[in-house]
Amino acid sequence: MNPRRLTNQYSYVLVGSLALLAGAAYVSRDPTPARWIAWLAAVGILYALYLFLRPGEPTLSPPHTLEQELGKGYPVLVELYSNFCIACMVVKPVVDGLDHEPGVRARFIRIDISTPEGHKVARQCQLQATPTFIGLDSQGVEQWRLIGGATNRQDLVARLRRLT
Repeated sequence: MNPRRLTNQYSYVLVGSLALLAGAAYVSRDPTPARWIAWLAAVGILYALYLFLRPGEPTLSPPHTLEQELGKGYPVLVELYSNFCIACMVVKPVVDGLDHEPGVRARFIRIDISTPEGHKVARQCQLQATPTFIGLDSQGVEQWRLIGGATNRQDLVARLRRLT
């Protein structure tokens, strides 16, 4: 497995696990009840952040229906993401509400690559990292691809407008 993909796709799990292990090691050096309570509070806060920031459910379930959406006469924006990816969580506010942006007439499809079906689509799309945005024209032909969490909303809107 590609190490870059592992650290990207499961970055939340890796960072959270390392933080909890470091906290547990710190608490075990002087195991007072106050330190254990603080460690448990940190566990709760990390879990709450995950629930609040995770990208959510995929648009298509199962993603094999992606082929059914392509070539129907309207452009499509495909987002390949993972609920365990920190960059995907960061880019979520950028993507939310794009379907209500003036001049954007694209269909939005979100595919969670951590599902078995999403994993198949990720292989078909030759996914390198999450999140990945793929802009497809009205015939279903890929026109552009953005990879990573440094996605700018204005750039994404401009690209979507050019697809229509």
